[in-house]
Amino acid sequence: MKPIPTKPVWYLIGRTEDGDVKAIERYWTANDAALALKLKSSDLDELTYSIDESESIIPDRTLPTDQQRVEIGQFLHRAFVVLRSISYGRENFKAIEKLTDILHNFPTEMFDPDRWDWNSYIYALRKFEEEFREVQTANLAAMLEGIRDNAQHIASDRPL
Repeated sequence: MKPIPTKPVWYLIGRTEDGDVKAIERYWTANDAALALKLKSSDLDELTYSIDESESIIPDRTLPTDQQRVEIGQFLHRAFVVLRSISYGRENFKAIEKLTDILHNFPTEMFDPDRWDWNSYIYALRKFEEEFREVQTANLAAMLEGIRDNAQHIASDRPL
């Protein structure tokens, strides 16, 4: 399993006295975030600002090939089998909710270069499988990663 490519991102968070988040701004450098914090802190704003550092997934917006779409059909079939299987136990409601939330836009996004992202789907499925270890997920993350990587491997083997 290859690591998902990420880059650092800094969030400027504005909170009320109660701790409720009322503003979030994203910055791609620490200096930009620090400057924004300095400017916000000097405002007569009722919010308290802080910087949170996180990671942002670098998207892979390469649309699936025709062959990958066939394999994605098999992947979605497996995902529905997983959902059906875990639906038998009422204690798995959270897992069902999470998996359907991950996959509900999948069929439309795989045709849209502005919304499709292999890395975000693989990352979300990995997190799902980590969170719900007791649920048999049929290795959905590895299956999707294999579909993506197989086409990349075939393309790199072709002579120019």
